[in-house]
Amino acid sequence: MLTRLHLAIKTRNIRHAGTASHPVLILGEGSNDRLHHTFETAEGLQAGQTFYQTLDVSGMDLSPYVQYIRLGIRGGDAWWPEFMFLWGDMHPGPEPVPGIQVYPMALRTKNPNVLSTDESEGRISLPLSQAMLGNVYNLFTRFLIMIRTGDVWYAGAQDPITLSVHTAQGVMLEVALSGAQLGAGQVYLDAPYAPAPFNVNSIRSIELRASGADSWLPEQVFILAIAEEHEDHKQLYPMVYLQDWQAAGLPAMSTDPEKGAERVVLYQMYI
Repeated sequence: MLTRLHLAIKTRNIRHAGTASHPVLILGEGSNDRLHHTFETAEGLQAGQTFYQTLDVSGMDLSPYVQYIRLGIRGGDAWWPEFMFLWGDMHPGPEPVPGIQVYPMALRTKNPNVLSTDESEGRISLPLSQAMLGNVYNLFTRFLIMIRTGDVWYAGAQDPITLSVHTAQGVMLEVALSGAQLGAGQVYLDAPYAPAPFNVNSIRSIELRASGADSWLPEQVFILAIAEEHEDHKQLYPMVYLQDWQAAGLPAMSTDPEKGAERVVLYQMYI
């Protein structure tokens, strides 16, 4: 059963897309809502920014195999969410066991609908395309990347950070993250396409590299491969799942060896 839910939502980066209203997550089976939760947002949801919160659902006997998942709004201030990802941590049996199992539940990377309780501005909720856990035999087409920078004044980056995915043939994908995307407490969320479909067994390593002497300290890093047969059928395979960067023994990043490491390998295949 699920022990914790993770919800990440990126608001569309256009004028008036943000809101002061609160998002609502609804999970249900049959005619019953198993979960109906309002996420409080002290500063609202800003255009172009990613909202991320977790919810403890241990003791609710909540399965990831729900029949419907919807995202709604509680308030009349219109909101245009663009990118939504929901996943859960779960234990495989009736008793908790060491380790966490990750289960993707919903992913929607395109959304033409504005949300509002004012029917003249938008709809009150929208369905999220359900996702499921993939495997090494899937043919993947893109990566889901979510990076949360530490929420302390010295954690934010000033210089760009590069994420690279390597195969035996060399660099398959390279994503440059600017300092503006990695400020203290900020969450980066994107799903870039790979240049060609791939199998996870072809990935040799996933790395982060600093480009300047200013240090950067992430808090969480999640990278999943995405297989999408169509918009409403996606399978995701976790490649990197770091819930606590420092607890994993990883250093701050910087080209200055006194401030941190220039390169951190997040994923390594041993062959």
